[in-house]
Amino acid sequence: MEKEFIWCLRIKTGIKITLPSEEEFNSYFSVAKEDLENLKRGRILKRWIPVVAYYCAYYSVYAFLRLMGIKSENHFCSILCFKYILKLIGENEKTIEVVENLKRKREEAQYYLKDVKINIKELENFMDYLETLKNKLLLRKESIRKEIEKLIQ
Repeated sequence: MEKEFIWCLRIKTGIKITLPSEEEFNSYFSVAKEDLENLKRGRILKRWIPVVAYYCAYYSVYAFLRLMGIKSENHFCSILCFKYILKLIGENEKTIEVVENLKRKREEAQYYLKDVKINIKELENFMDYLETLKNKLLLRKESIRKEIEKLIQ
């Protein structure tokens, strides 16, 4: 992971330290929650379910990156960065596998027109778990940013 993470810190669209944004956190997370509700209520066309499910998970993760003052225009790098943050705060890095699996399923559905199954309850549990991390992440925000800044230099 470390070699890939360093790559993400070096590329133009990769991980950048910016000003933290509660407003962007709220925007991304509320969109993710709204889309999750639409998924739960069956308001999404079947072929778009994997796409919407992935973006629910991705926007949830990205919301927390913005809350921390981290920006990335590369999905791989955003996910990897959040995995690194989970490790820094002593949380299970495997949690991010929910997003990685949804990304793979989205790609299979979008690029290869495969019929994939999405576990909406697992997505909901993942988003609930992320909400429980908010205070922990805010308390560790500065130390997390410093760890990432050290790697950038």
